[in-house]
Amino acid sequence: DRQALKLSDLLSKLAADHRGAAKQQDIDLRLDIRGSAGTILADSRRVRQALDHVLGNALSYAGAGAAVLIFADGTRDAARIVVSDNGPGMDGKSQARALNRLESAKDDLSGQGGLGLPFARQLIEAHDGTLELISQLGEGTMVTIGLPRS
Repeated sequence: DRQALKLSDLLSKLAADHRGAAKQQDIDLRLDIRGSAGTILADSRRVRQALDHVLGNALSYAGAGAAVLIFADGTRDAARIVVSDNGPGMDGKSQARALNRLESAKDDLSGQGGLGLPFARQLIEAHDGTLELISQLGEGTMVTIGLPRS
């Protein structure tokens, strides 16, 4: 159900809805939305689901005293949303597993992870978008989502 979706409205609500959890965990949740983020044609419910998973992961793994930033900007052709944290980060093997449905499901059975990021990526790809995860041990994690304007 694709309709015009103003990213500043969606991301402001997303941040507001997660601010309580961030505060409880002593995490500084920040929001930086540039005017260039603009509007995309998307299913707002599905994009919101994807962002809930990405932000939920950042808040779960960043750790007390960390900062989580939701940033958005864009070009004429696409919007970009970045959720980053300065938490413990992941090694390369863990990054690959975090985005792999089969590995994440196996981890979930042991209580060590879940299907949130693979599901988020699937929802974003259904919008002809991209979801990339970059992380380094001791440096934090960054998830970048690209969504076309049309």
